[in-house]
Amino acid sequence: MSSAKAKEGIRTLGRANEALKALRDNWELFAIDQLQNLDTPNPSAWVGDGEGYKTIDLNKVAFPDRGGIIKAHGKTKANVIGGKLHVESDVLYVGLDEDFYSFQLENGSALKVRWSSVDSFYISED
Repeated sequence: MSSAKAKEGIRTLGRANEALKALRDNWELFAIDQLQNLDTPNPSAWVGDGEGYKTIDLNKVAFPDRGGIIKAHGKTKANVIGGKLHVESDVLYVGLDEDFYSFQLENGSALKVRWSSVDSFYISED
């Protein structure tokens, strides 16, 4: 392998690690009744809806349509930075395929669970 290809691979791996860290830093805690797919014993299949942000790249939108998009989101031209508009949006949260998961109990205490060590689980209907 050439030195240039090795350096490119290291840079790509670094960017992937940064992206994974960003995902882990932006986690949300959901009440059990806000999750979908709980019938699947795999937390990475559990899904929760939350609120977050999305970026609209107005550079990819026809010029005549840009004003309408900005106005539809209750923003002004001053909110456009570098051709991009950041707006509030519904976000779908899914679990990463991790071994440890964090749970908050009803009494407020936190619990970390190594999911690969779980033999069975029960979700109370209370």
